This record gives sequence, structure tokens and C-alpha cells, in this order.
Amino acid sequence: TQEIIAALERCKGWSWDDHKRLAYLAIFTGYIEGRKYSTPTRVSLARLVMELERFENYPWGRVVFKVLMDSVKGRDISGCYTINGFAQALQVWVYTALPELGATFGNPLPNNPSPPILAYKGRTGRRQFKDAILSQ
Repeated sequence: TQEIIAALERCKGWSWDDHKRLAYLAIFTGYIEGRKYSTPTRVSLARLVMELERFENYPWGRVVFKVLMDSVKGRDISGCYTINGFAQALQVWVYTALPELGATFGNPLPNNPSPPILAYKGRTGRRQFKDAILSQ
């Protein structure tokens, strides 16, 4: 994803549609698939950026949900693991379900903006959630 974003800076002479395709590819790799940097992108879905209308009308919500659920199901959470897909949706759900955790780690914005994903500013840096979750 970072390489794709960097490429956006170098494609000044490209057409608007090609800029859009590259931006969509960055969204696909960074958020829809949301996989580890070292994991290859699925070509079958990434290829859809070549057909802008089809890409824009594709049911990405279903794809993202399936990638996220497949990533979470059956995980051994005793150690470290990676969640694929749009993990921010799961994060916002946890912040909503555990309000103290959301207040501590989510840095909620005033007036509770909608949709819920816009209601949290988040924090930078590494945090340990285990103790906070167990305390609720």
C-alpha cells in the first residue's frame, strides 16, 4: 500500500482515470484486503480497478466482512496475531461495546459523530488492551 501511495506522487502525466485506478488499488490493498505488508494481493479482485464502473459498483462491504471474519475466526489469541480486512470496524465495535475502553483508548470526539467510525480520533503508539479489557 505504501508503495502504491508513493507511486501516486510519481504519476503526474497520467490520465485522471489512471490516477483513480491507482488510488482504488491503494484502498483495495490497504483497507479492503488489509493484509500484512508481506502478503500478496489477490489479483482476481485487484484486477477490477481496470474497469472503474465495475469496481465502483462492486459489493466491497461483503468482501471486507468476509476477509475480517475469516481472519478472526478460530484464532489462537494466546500469542500475537494479525487481523486482515477492515479491522477498524471491529475496533469501533469494541469501543462501543466497552465504553470505558473506548474512552481510554479510542479518544472519542465530542458530539458523537456519525457514522460511528468517525466518532473516535484514536491514539498513536502501542497500547496494551488486555488489562483494560479484563477490567470491564
